[in-house]
Amino acid sequence: MNNKILVVMTVSLLLVFQTGCGVFGNGAKQVNGKDVKKGALDIVFVKDNYDFGVVEQGNYPGYEFIFVNKSEVPVQVQEFRGCNLTVPAYSKETINPQDSGFFKLILNPRDISGKFQKKMQLVFKYEKKGEDQYTYEEVYLTGKVIRGYSSKRE
Repeated sequence: MNNKILVVMTVSLLLVFQTGCGVFGNGAKQVNGKDVKKGALDIVFVKDNYDFGVVEQGNYPGYEFIFVNKSEVPVQVQEFRGCNLTVPAYSKETINPQDSGFFKLILNPRDISGKFQKKMQLVFKYEKKGEDQYTYEEVYLTGKVIRGYSSKRE
């Protein structure tokens, strides 16, 4: 009984940090009923792309992106959007102008086979004229997932 509870709690915790697959497409972009515009603020990533290289299924490689808030207003990380990606750690505090922030992501290669190109969107909240506003930036991930080694005989 205790093992079942532990498994349910573990799966629940993993789901909390799983990013939604709903990346913004060409249609209306909204968060909390507010329009979201790409690049509305000057937020610059030290590196906005990463190549995982060859990844075996069953491995969960990670990478940490660092960004600088070069805008004139403080920002907060609001949410992440991307498929097969988990974000276990990110800057939770307000990021003032000229300060840097980060987010670490982990690739879940379970549903990926062969070469991949992924986009992750990072949504920021900021205040303008006393109202919450939202903007987003994108980072890009590439690599190749191969079937992992198995000691089982087939």
